[in-house]
Amino acid sequence: MKAKNLHVLHDPFVKLYLIINDKRAKKRKTSAIRATDPANPIWNEAFTFDLPASHMQDAGIELFVTSNEGELHEPGCAIGLQEGGTGCQHWQDMMQNNRKPIAMWHVLR
Repeated sequence: MKAKNLHVLHDPFVKLYLIINDKRAKKRKTSAIRATDPANPIWNEAFTFDLPASHMQDAGIELFVTSNEGELHEPGCAIGLQEGGTGCQHWQDMMQNNRKPIAMWHVLR
């Protein structure tokens, strides 16, 4: 996971939420990065969520860049069928390539 051109945060990390039926069901987070280039951190971490096939149509993932100081960089981005643009395309690619890593750039809103 990479980020580009962020507002400088002290030790940024990413929070990920699995959303099912508009409710946060599970969460994960990356480790905090002490980067030499804090505007362009890189997290070499992969994430998986176990999700029954019956929930695939109603699920999505929200991502937020934040720091231990509680600063929220941006509202984040979302991935899922209900999202537009790259958020929907990323979800479709993940469903078509089950258990394979899928990488795609997303704009933080």
